[in-house]
Amino acid sequence: MPVGPKLAEHYPSNWELAGARAASVVRVMEEEGIPAGQLVAVSRGETEPIASNDTAEGRAQNRRIDVRLRPILK
Repeated sequence: MPVGPKLAEHYPSNWELAGARAASVVRVMEEEGIPAGQLVAVSRGETEPIASNDTAEGRAQNRRIDVRLRPILK
């Protein structure tokens, strides 16, 4: 599924759009005081859908950010 025309001006692919979304979440988490060294932004683009892209509802479900929390090991 290609990026919509409005977003395609800034993001040539879904991978780049997903990366921008992930980076945005990391930026907010940093602003909330989480050390940058504990954060990683990863873009999966179209590679891990949770729903079909054949419907608007499925595409909406696939526009998501997954946050995975892991314990800090010392």
